[in-house]
Amino acid sequence: MWDQLEPVDWASVHANNGQRTFVAYSGAGGFYEMFVPTGLYNVTVVQPGYVNYSNTVAVSDGSTSSINVYLELSHVPVPEFQPNLTLMLMILTLGTALVIRRRSLKRSKG
Repeated sequence: MWDQLEPVDWASVHANNGQRTFVAYSGAGGFYEMFVPTGLYNVTVVQPGYVNYSNTVAVSDGSTSSINVYLELSHVPVPEFQPNLTLMLMILTLGTALVIRRRSLKRSKG
């Protein structure tokens, strides 16, 4: 959606020259940095929920290149915790915290 341009955090950026693959991840604001040797690279950006982006980039000695990538939503749902599993984990965490608290109170009294 071109009217909703937002930076994507933690997108993986892969640069492959046919012999080696370099990987970087986008940080806050969608920025990333990668230092690679001179050569021709296939650059691929991957982020769950988005269509992968791929392009060829030539890197010459001592140069810098900037690649702005606009990822499109894939409209494929990203698998997440099931609602029942999340509730069960919350109950288990609360129960564990109560047991630990009770044991620490018994030790301090005893």
